[in-house]
Amino acid sequence: MFDFFYDFLIKIGYMHPPHSPLTHMPIGLVVGALILRLTAVFSDRASLARAAFYCLVLALVFAVPTALLGIMDWQHYYSGAWVFPIKVKIALAVLLVILLALGVILGWRGNAESKPFLAICLLSFFAVMGLGYFGGELVLAPRLSHPPSQKYQAGAKIYTSFCAACHPNGGNTFDASLPVRGSRHLKDFDDFASFVGHPHKHDGSPPIMPAFPPEKISVKQMRELYQYAVFAFETPRGGVSQKEKPGGVKNNHK
Repeated sequence: MFDFFYDFLIKIGYMHPPHSPLTHMPIGLVVGALILRLTAVFSDRASLARAAFYCLVLALVFAVPTALLGIMDWQHYYSGAWVFPIKVKIALAVLLVILLALGVILGWRGNAESKPFLAICLLSFFAVMGLGYFGGELVLAPRLSHPPSQKYQAGAKIYTSFCAACHPNGGNTFDASLPVRGSRHLKDFDDFASFVGHPHKHDGSPPIMPAFPPEKISVKQMRELYQYAVFAFETPRGGVSQKEKPGGVKNNHK
């Protein structure tokens, strides 16, 4: 849906999800608002409470484009998959916008020194911490305990971007009986590429998994993804015992 936007970013050399760097703005402003408001309590300085109000105003301003970019990244990288961290992040994002709006209304009416305003600052702080935690779950949890060597890092980045949300650690969020780890599709690159490009169930019906044709993942990227998947998930040991062979990665199935 938003491929034209991401194609433009790639053309100008920007390869990362645009949502991630923008999240620091509302998070930092909410943290700053809480610190200023707490300082106002102990110092009895109304100017600091007013400054906390301005922080919430800016946090609300930045929260809107941050949330929109988050939705775009979710659709582009995860194909709109309703994995648990995404569900929690959407709920927390809605809660945060409501809290910020209430805080702005209170501050606008001159109630920045009130206890309800302090409570809103505190609740907003917990909301952004939750958003950061579950955002980290999407990005960091799927990584191997043994980082891949330089040879597999390109494939690891592709896996993190397109696969890890639904297949953390080589599993399957939607159907635990069909994990990536040990999958029959890892035995052959052509089979792997065909399945990822046109996924299907055993009976031929379409699965929840979206298709990743060459327009989304090039042949070169698909091979890098395959090599990483074999290295990481062909055996329970995360690829520690894998041996390479010319033109690909040798598997240990017998």
